[in-house]
Amino acid sequence: MRYAGRQGINEPTARDREGKNLYCAAAIANRSTAPNKMTEYITTDERLDVLASLEACADNLARTRESDRAWKWVVLSMHSALQGAMVCHLSGSAQIGALKGNCAKSWLKWLNERKYVEDEVPPKSFVASAPELLNRLTGSSHRFEDDCGQVIEITEAQNRSFKSLHDLRNEFTHFHPKGWSVEIALIRESTSGVLEILDTIAKDPWPFRHMAESERSALDSRIREIGELLSCSQNHPGG
Repeated sequence: MRYAGRQGINEPTARDREGKNLYCAAAIANRSTAPNKMTEYITTDERLDVLASLEACADNLARTRESDRAWKWVVLSMHSALQGAMVCHLSGSAQIGALKGNCAKSWLKWLNERKYVEDEVPPKSFVASAPELLNRLTGSSHRFEDDCGQVIEITEAQNRSFKSLHDLRNEFTHFHPKGWSVEIALIRESTSGVLEILDTIAKDPWPFRHMAESERSALDSRIREIGELLSCSQNHPGG
């Protein structure tokens, strides 16, 4: 994994820093959080899970001003948000477009040949890996369903951002005994590139079509907020 920071960026003046610091402080202080009625159960679905991941990402980006360890949760929540968004985008009417290849094929066979057999047990469902989902997102030849989101083109820079964030996510999720230092600039850059992919998915009419208007508005707001917080974080060492 590379640990290179961003280069070729002009240093901001003291006035630039002061003005942006005030803006960032106001943005974080005024973060809106919707009231959530506490119950004994969690009620969610694949679309609301994307929103929950984006909310967690925004929360932890705000926390990076106080603790650089919050960047771990920025990585994990942004990866979760993108993976969930790709599942929504690729799942058609049969709901198999985001499954592992062997699972999708088993489901196709079951739906076509066995669904009317009494007491027939349906196949198990396992979601494909994030890299495989990205391949399907960007190429129709890899897909198992046609009635889903449009094929999305991503730039080489966005693809590098995804690979970097995916590697970081794996390192954090499967952390083995070691000392480790990662440039915050790399995390920020990778998160920004992945956010761009997610924003493109969100603009497609398919993946979040069943969301309530308020939920969809919250999703769009979180995407914008994360972009603003990432921009603000450039001014603060460690966040």
